[in-house]
Amino acid sequence: HQALAMQPLLVVVAFIDEDLDRSLTAYRHVEGFGKPTFELEDGALRQRTPGDAPHPALSFLEHHSVLWSASRHLVRRIGHHVPIGDWWSRNAAIFRAILDEGRRAGAPILFVRLPSKSWRAFPSLNALMAEENAHWLDLGSPASRPGHAIHFADDGHIDAAGHAFVAEALLAWMEAELPGSDRSGID
Repeated sequence: HQALAMQPLLVVVAFIDEDLDRSLTAYRHVEGFGKPTFELEDGALRQRTPGDAPHPALSFLEHHSVLWSASRHLVRRIGHHVPIGDWWSRNAAIFRAILDEGRRAGAPILFVRLPSKSWRAFPSLNALMAEENAHWLDLGSPASRPGHAIHFADDGHIDAAGHAFVAEALLAWMEAELPGSDRSGID
């Protein structure tokens, strides 16, 4: 909402795969803050309210059952290849809503999937982006993997080489897709 009001030449929406899991959780226990989440009603997003909180038994299972967590993780892993489940539906709706807002504002949106150490394919998301005719850079696919390490050894975050990898890919995309646009100060 804030970026579109500034009439940008391009909006870059960069994310990691874990962000698609986080989109379903209203409270981030590790960081200690709340954030908006959404429900799908008749295919439309609606911001969740406190009345949408899960039943306490379901909350207990989510936080304490290994079997429950494993089954949810499995559905999400399958969702990378087959667009199924609430996880996929809500995230696809979020991507579509971002695209729709950008189109209404006349601002192109570029989605960038940042690389994780796992370098997993995400055919469902590739298909959604193609279906929506979205600007899309899948830097997390195995085909995008550079010939050198780009993650810190002790965690999954990208290091300086990873940031350079992403920046080079963004600049190459802009050169190809936005020729002649004023990108002064970007290089």
